[in-house]
Amino acid sequence: METTCFKVLRCSEIFSSLQCFAPEKEDASINPNASCIEFADGMRLVGSLALAQMEGNIENTLTNFLPLVGRHTSDLKSSTDGADSVSNWEVTPDGHVRIQVDYLGHKIHFYPEHILTMLVKKLRDMAQSNLGDEVRSVVLNVPIFCDEYERGALLEAASLAGLDNVELLNETTAGGRNFDYLIFDYLKKKFDEQYRTVKDDWSTLSKYRLLSECRNLKERMSVNSDPLPIHIDYLVENYNLDETMGRREFEDLSADLLKQFRTVLEDCLERANVRRIDSVEMVGGGMRVPALKAVVKDVFKQECRISLRPENPVVRGCTLKHAMSKACYAIKQLQVVDNTSEVKTPRSTFTAAEMNWIRDFEASLQSSSSYQWVNQRLCAHNRYHKYYNFVNGSD
Repeated sequence: METTCFKVLRCSEIFSSLQCFAPEKEDASINPNASCIEFADGMRLVGSLALAQMEGNIENTLTNFLPLVGRHTSDLKSSTDGADSVSNWEVTPDGHVRIQVDYLGHKIHFYPEHILTMLVKKLRDMAQSNLGDEVRSVVLNVPIFCDEYERGALLEAASLAGLDNVELLNETTAGGRNFDYLIFDYLKKKFDEQYRTVKDDWSTLSKYRLLSECRNLKERMSVNSDPLPIHIDYLVENYNLDETMGRREFEDLSADLLKQFRTVLEDCLERANVRRIDSVEMVGGGMRVPALKAVVKDVFKQECRISLRPENPVVRGCTLKHAMSKACYAIKQLQVVDNTSEVKTPRSTFTAAEMNWIRDFEASLQSSSSYQWVNQRLCAHNRYHKYYNFVNGSD
C-alpha cells in the first residue's frame, strides 16, 4: 500500500532556526497516511479513513492510482499489471485515462491527475491544521524515472490543490511491492489449480484481500524463518485459502528480483568509483526483507544500518530542500547532484476551462474529514451535475 506523509517547517523569528515535525494524528489515523480515496454516500474519504472502509466499498475506493498520473495509453501496460492496480479505467478519444466511480448517485469519470489533486489537497489541509497558517510553498518527491509529462502532471495536480510554489525532488525506488506481487501470483496460481472452476471468478475484493494477506505474510517472514500459515475464508465464492510459506521458499521465489537488486548495487558502486564507504543505510519498506539485507552486506562488505523509519528519509529530504531555498532558515547548504532534467514544458492534461471547473468542483465539496450536512450535500450534488454535464459534453 502506498503511503503519503509530510513534514511541517516552522521558522523561529528569534533564532532563525528550523523546526521539522510531523503531526501525531490525522483524523483517526497516524502519519503516514494511506494513498487511498473512497467515494461513498455523497462523501469523499481520503487517507486511512478510506482504507479502513475499503472492503465494504472496494469498487469505489482507489489505491495505487499514482502510476497512472501523466501517462498515455501507449505506455500503460507497466502501470496496470499490479494486483492492486486500478481496474475501472477507460481511455478517452485523445488517449488519456479516466477512472470511473459511483459518486452522488451517478457514474462519474475522474482523471488520475484530479484524483491526485484530492490527495494533495488533503495533505495541504493537514499541514495547515498543524502549522496554524496557510501553506502555499512545498517540495514534492517524484520517482527518479518519471519523465517530463509525469512531472508536469504532478505540478498541475499541486496547482489545482491550491499550491503555487512547488519544487520537485527526485527519489530513488527499488520496487519493494514486486515482492508482494510475487507472493500474490504464487498463491493465486496454487488456488486456481486447486479450484479450477473459480479461475475466472476473481473479483476486485478477492484480489485485495489476498494481496493484503501477502503483505502481512512478507512482514511476518521478516522476523520468523519458520513456515507460516496463510488462511482466508471465502476468498472466492465459498472456497477458502489454506497455504503455508516460509522464508526459504520466499527467497527462492524472489531469486530473479534479488539478482536484479544485486546488479543495481554493483553497477552503482562501479560508477561511483568510491574506494571507502563508511556506512550503508537502508531505507524504505523493503528494508525489512532479510534477503535484501544479505545482498547489501555481500556487495558492500559490511552490515547495513537501519536507523530511520521507512517513510522518513524521503520526506525529510523534501523538508531540507525546502529549508535550503528559504532565507529565514539557518541551515547548512547541501550539494545535491541530480542527473535528471527539470520539467521544461509541463504537459497540460486539462484545458483552462476544465481547470476552472475542477477548482470549482473541489471548492464545493466538504472536506473528507468533516460531516456533510444536508444543505452542503445538495450544493455538492448540484455542482456535480454541472461538472458531469461538462465532462460528458451535455447541455
